[in-house]
Amino acid sequence: MRWEEGMYIVPADNWPWSGRQRGKGEKFAVRSLQVTGNSKVFFHYRVLNATPNAAHYVIARLTIPSIRQSISPNSKFTHITQNIDGLCTRALEEIMKDLQETDVPYPIEMHGRLFDVVCTAHDCEYRETNYNSPICPALKGTELVIEAGGLEPVVRRSDLPRCPKCGQLCRPGVVWFGERPHRIHEIMQLAEYQWGLLLSYVLVLCAKNLAHADVQVQPASKIGGRVKAHGGKVAMFNAELGNHADVK
Repeated sequence: MRWEEGMYIVPADNWPWSGRQRGKGEKFAVRSLQVTGNSKVFFHYRVLNATPNAAHYVIARLTIPSIRQSISPNSKFTHITQNIDGLCTRALEEIMKDLQETDVPYPIEMHGRLFDVVCTAHDCEYRETNYNSPICPALKGTELVIEAGGLEPVVRRSDLPRCPKCGQLCRPGVVWFGERPHRIHEIMQLAEYQWGLLLSYVLVLCAKNLAHADVQVQPASKIGGRVKAHGGKVAMFNAELGNHADVK
């Protein structure tokens, strides 16, 4: 699952998230943060006011062993999401409040989390969850400018968030284009060895307004093909047809 319909903004070609703007080093990080800092505020603003929908709760219930076993005995379930909004995890935690189970796996958030803040320095492991919106005073009010369709303000480098441990720039804890998704080796091994079974089913759920992107973004788009190549079944819920689906 990806962003709820109406919440996601597709990055333009001049965004640092796009393939044309890939790069490394502090200069790239500064430019990325100057642009995405405003957009991050906008996403914060939208997501903080969002709540999990019915689909989030259904998938969360399948994650809980006692509930899933009552529907499909001896079954296993792994939830991998490209979402960065954390709503899948929120739905799961809400359901677990009334249950006594502790051995419940959380979703694998392969593209990171919007509310995580990490240091850009390679030798610094600083990471925290931060729900402050905006994350720094210089970004205050930019969500209203973006929502009104105005030009994004350019934030000065000196006003960007800094790491409290080493003083280097901080960035959103999300995967930018050109970076390796979190736990990708584990995900691909699951596709090869666990889901590639005759009784395995992989559900690919795509938002209507991102159908084209969801089924073509690498490496996630390879998962269905790998599962099918090993005898598994793929069910795709998408506005566009996919190449690897047995059920559409």
